[in-house]
Amino acid sequence: MDFEEAIQYFKEKETPEDALLLIPQEKGDQRTRELQAIVIAWPKIRIEREKKTAAPKGADQDLWDWLWDQISYEESEITRAARISSPGRPLEVLILNRLIYPDGTVSQYASKALRSIIKTQLGI
Repeated sequence: MDFEEAIQYFKEKETPEDALLLIPQEKGDQRTRELQAIVIAWPKIRIEREKKTAAPKGADQDLWDWLWDQISYEESEITRAARISSPGRPLEVLILNRLIYPDGTVSQYASKALRSIIKTQLGI
């Protein structure tokens, strides 16, 4: 399995429940706002990829880690694009919950959740 096939493998396993993290639980929920901001910014971030050894066999988590080990990006780009002080923990949450992908794309359900939130906020 190569990088692109592994990305597709995980995209086929997406579930709507994954996007619940992006829905505010209370008014002014700063943690959720940071998650949303990073998801919005993620496709705009410059990602460098370095090909690694063959994909590991076995657990999905090993394959997921293998994908992320092949890329690098500047956290400062994320902080500027998302207008947050530090992407650290929120970025980790998004990665672990597979809402963002190491190829610069975003989960389809994350995108749908954000569109729904925006429509509500804009009264559309």
